[in-house]
Amino acid sequence: MTPTPAKLDRLSALLQGLAPQVQLLPVAPGGTAGSPRPAQHFDAQAAPMLTLHLINSGQVLLRAGGHTLTAQAPAMLVCHGAVAHSVQCQVPAPADSVLTAYAWLTGPVAPLLLEEFAVPLLVPLGDADPALAHIISLVRGELLDPRCGHPALLNSAGDIVFIALLRHLVAHPGGHHGLFQGLAD
Repeated sequence: MTPTPAKLDRLSALLQGLAPQVQLLPVAPGGTAGSPRPAQHFDAQAAPMLTLHLINSGQVLLRAGGHTLTAQAPAMLVCHGAVAHSVQCQVPAPADSVLTAYAWLTGPVAPLLLEEFAVPLLVPLGDADPALAHIISLVRGELLDPRCGHPALLNSAGDIVFIALLRHLVAHPGGHHGLFQGLAD
């Protein structure tokens, strides 16, 4: 018996056209006791990519290309890779309060998605699908306490976080009139 091919849906088609490669970064060191963590700086990149910052606890300030956003956990900040930016915890926070991932978009429709992030985006996750909270918890645990299979798990988890973000943006397109609004229809 041959397996039935999976039905291609709108998000799967987008992912094929994006051909994302997601890398989770190691947990950044915390600040000294009683002080906020130092700001993390991210240089502009020429490659078509997004930088994803998962805010797990506290309040984080993002500065990018003349824009300033304040995110209260749980949230995600998404920046176009071509824009230099910094993130800083506003109060003393544990090392895993901000997790960062790079999502390189190597497919032909990458410019279409990148247009959606010309301005940094704050994605509140308080009403997110519980599966997204679960995968973020899994990633946090693995980054703080690596075990056997660590690289393979993080590679797969990064992809899952990216897919979950896109699902969330399709389900909650907000006032946008672009790609996510079109996919939501």
